[in-house]
Amino acid sequence: MSQQSQILPPPGEVIDSSGLRTRRGAEFAGYLRGAEKSGFVFLRGTRRQWEPPGDVIVFEIEPERPQQLENDIREAETIAVVFSDDDVGYPEVLALRNDFPLVPHVNLRVEEFPRSLCLYDQAWTEEKPSWTPATFLQRIQTWLSKTADGSLHGSDQPLEPLIAESNWHLVVPPDFVELVEKGMVRNLVIVHHAEHAHLHTLVAQWHDGRTNSQRKWICATFKCAPQAHGVIRRTPATLEELHEICRSGGVELLDQVRDTIGSWLKDPPMENFLAAMLIIVVILPKTRTKDGVVESTETRAFVTGKTVREIGDLLGITGGQASVAGGATGMVLFPEKPDPSKFTGIEVGLIGVHRSLDASMAAAMNGMERLGRKMIAVGAGAYGSQVLNNMVRAGAEDWTIVDHDILKPHNFARHLLPAQYVGCNKAVAVAEVLATAINVDAAPIRAIPIDVLNPGKHEKELEQAEAEAELLFDFSASVAVARKLARAGTGARGISSFVTPSGNGMVILAEDNERALRLDWLEALHYRTIIGNQALRKSLQRNDRSMRTGASCRDISLQIGQAEMATWAGIFSQQITSILSSVSATVKIFQREADGSVAVFSAEPTLTFAVTRGDWTFLLDRWLIEKLSGFRKDRLPNETGGVLLGVLDSERRSCLITEALPSPSDSEEWPTSYIRGCHGLLESVADIEAATVGQLTYIGEWHSHPAGCSTRPSGLDLQAFAALKQERDAECLPTVILIVGESQEFSVMGESSKES
Repeated sequence: MSQQSQILPPPGEVIDSSGLRTRRGAEFAGYLRGAEKSGFVFLRGTRRQWEPPGDVIVFEIEPERPQQLENDIREAETIAVVFSDDDVGYPEVLALRNDFPLVPHVNLRVEEFPRSLCLYDQAWTEEKPSWTPATFLQRIQTWLSKTADGSLHGSDQPLEPLIAESNWHLVVPPDFVELVEKGMVRNLVIVHHAEHAHLHTLVAQWHDGRTNSQRKWICATFKCAPQAHGVIRRTPATLEELHEICRSGGVELLDQVRDTIGSWLKDPPMENFLAAMLIIVVILPKTRTKDGVVESTETRAFVTGKTVREIGDLLGITGGQASVAGGATGMVLFPEKPDPSKFTGIEVGLIGVHRSLDASMAAAMNGMERLGRKMIAVGAGAYGSQVLNNMVRAGAEDWTIVDHDILKPHNFARHLLPAQYVGCNKAVAVAEVLATAINVDAAPIRAIPIDVLNPGKHEKELEQAEAEAELLFDFSASVAVARKLARAGTGARGISSFVTPSGNGMVILAEDNERALRLDWLEALHYRTIIGNQALRKSLQRNDRSMRTGASCRDISLQIGQAEMATWAGIFSQQITSILSSVSATVKIFQREADGSVAVFSAEPTLTFAVTRGDWTFLLDRWLIEKLSGFRKDRLPNETGGVLLGVLDSERRSCLITEALPSPSDSEEWPTSYIRGCHGLLESVADIEAATVGQLTYIGEWHSHPAGCSTRPSGLDLQAFAALKQERDAECLPTVILIVGESQEFSVMGESSKES
């Protein structure tokens, strides 16, 4: 040990170990006494501290050290551990050497010495259950050994804070540090103060002349030069000490405070600012080493406990109580350079500074990339409101929400909004709540309180929003709405999602980037997926649990739990990143199993073909043609056939040919002719209609042509078409016959009914 080194007196007074009052203190002293035979640790005494009350155990320890020291850790270090009586915080570990080095992972205290070792990165309440005297001693020895060789703070670890945390917190705008770095600092004013127990939170905003500030405080901001982390030796307790810390960072703090107050006197940042308490905000850029690059920036604030007027008087810039025009304090021109000694008695209280959450940080907190696109959401009901809440809190904030419905009392059982919004329009209320979900300064979320099927006088407003949007989300659970949005004249990619009527599933339909496959066709693929998977056959059936919520025959609500709605909203929100990262269309069906797990079913959309006949459009895809070609191949050299199933929309004059059934067993098949039978056909079609709640139904016939023949209709085909048309005309429905031939060639015979 060098001649300059001394052992500082431990806290408290000497007592016999039998006088120890804390369980942990007594256990640790006993353990040290037994461990002395190991030769690396020696108990040097026990003491009692009275303010705050606690036991003090003093011992000497010999850590493992490398030949080349990175930090000055000696062969033997004298340590004192303070175990508080209340056991609400970590036992404090003090290195008693008066020249113990300033290194990372040292707790900052009001007094620089003795240094306090930081051993844990979790709360004491989490460490307590696994704490033992043996593991505690081992942790102290490891701290000393790794500090000796410089490995305690890894190169991949965040930099150590320069100044400790506090029970006071200041929330600044998200662009605060960025603007300070650019020298574009504006005045910060406090707009909100919250107090809970011993914790205080102040929220600051940039003052724009209209900000409704809490006039009790005002902030002044200053930036220091870069400093290596861990170099600040103690938390400043007075304004003079804070001035010295800033001076080490290249800032004459009191000079800058004087200049700032002078600028305020010329251009007041708010009414009665001289009576406000001054908060000094300090920006501290940090480096890993003395001459290293800046890796992060620490922001700390200090409340002075003095008003701007009082600080100004001490700085010699304000004219005391001199009466000037309007009763304001006068400004002293050409004041003397500030004398730091005048501020020795002015205490400062540390305030931790936190950047308010913005969209980018919210996305990062959610482990997602920010969805910085203009978006429309149609439907702000139970499901839509919770999806929107998830997405806004993940940084997707540029929304226009469309819904005409109002909130009724029963909605609040599974809606984002609280009951105070009863009777309000859903779109307007959700937009209002989510506009400040992550940041009070966030851009407003827009709302259009209309029915998209009947926008009326708001039609132009809706069209404008659609024209500007990049993504169009449909949470309405309405087939009519989804189909209208599918044909919207916009480049916005459409994504529709809804919870199934039973509450046991959720569906996602997402158009491709180019909108080649629209939502109405993806709806048809959803039905195809249902009839192709026995496990999904009842997925669109309503549960038998419903409640009447009003006097109208339509005032019926299904019993679906909030937990179910939140679960599906969460799964959709997790899926959206992968869906948008793909340029292809998506059809996914999620279904909860009996054991609580979730099964996922999907369809792979293929190339579609559109055929126009009159004012009707018939749409089918490569998947269906391949299926029919397979049926044909299985029955060669004979012709074969069956019935077509699809989705009809008479309003939009569209027929989506989605599925086909093979030839019934009683059909007659020859190489050049085919007569379809009907055995079991009615039952099969009825089952499919039931599974798809009537959306997928019989739409026409299909048959094959033999090898060497084209798919042009034969004379018999024309006769069959005429006969079928007569039946379909009677029902005011279009007629369609599809012919499939060699090499997956096909032709569509289609015509609208007389009523079309």
